[in-house]
Amino acid sequence: NLSTAHFSHLGKANYCVYFKGVVHELMHSLGFQHQQSASNRDDYVKIVWENIEKGKEYNFDKYDNSMITDLGVPYDYNSVTHYAADVFTSNGNDTIVPLEEGAVIYNDGHLSRGDMEKLNIMYSCNYIFV
Repeated sequence: NLSTAHFSHLGKANYCVYFKGVVHELMHSLGFQHQQSASNRDDYVKIVWENIEKGKEYNFDKYDNSMITDLGVPYDYNSVTHYAADVFTSNGNDTIVPLEEGAVIYNDGHLSRGDMEKLNIMYSCNYIFV
């Protein structure tokens, strides 16, 4: 009975399912946090607090290594778990700025090389798809 069925909100935006959101949320379900929440994030990105929409600051919390680990994989600007540069902006300006010259925060909804490396390490895969 569809009127009483329970549906997940996984990957839904305005009640539409979109691929990038599904992949992002699946990574969370597999045990991964947001890339920009890593304990070493300040070595790779600057969080521009004054550009963040009021009440959304918690989305930029940084976690210690007991909550999030890089598994020995370098910081990944292209991770599907990395927020966009202008996420939760209050004024149209970037909220996350890469510190590495030439680095761009971008993901098209597919797993990055770093995402695949972390998955292989976390789940002890013998055959690495990278």
